[in-house]
Amino acid sequence: MADATPGPGPEPGGEGGKAPGIDETLRELNAARRETLHGARSTVSALRELAAADFALARGALVRSLAWGAVAALLASSAWLLLTVVLVAGLNALGMDWVWALLLVALAYLAVAGFCAWRMSGYLEHMDMRATRRQLSRLRHRREREAAAPPPPPAPAPAVQGAD
Repeated sequence: MADATPGPGPEPGGEGGKAPGIDETLRELNAARRETLHGARSTVSALRELAAADFALARGALVRSLAWGAVAALLASSAWLLLTVVLVAGLNALGMDWVWALLLVALAYLAVAGFCAWRMSGYLEHMDMRATRRQLSRLRHRREREAAAPPPPPAPAPAVQGAD
């Protein structure tokens, strides 16, 4: 039986064990570079689309909150003046003192203004861009983990078959 120990290098005449030439290695490196660049471009494009969607959501939330703010301002100014006079006069006609009538109407308008402010804050929560911040945080933490991780240990040498 022939000894199956490997020699110091590939045999020049054999096709199966021949090491790739420098041209083949450069082609493989260039292909890997192109794939990496394509992956980076895809990641940047996806993050750009996510940020654009988050900005659109924030813009819509700002418009809605301004609309609710305008409603709150209307209730707090012109309608307050008109309805206060009517309500206070009505409560006074029912026998309530002027001070208590004014206090009751003021509390009612504060409750309506509070409801408008609550609705406005609900829309303003969309302006914090949670999805974009979450993805950027994941990207940053992954990069930090990869930089801090020790290099993988070298692969163990294959066992020689047939040798005792």
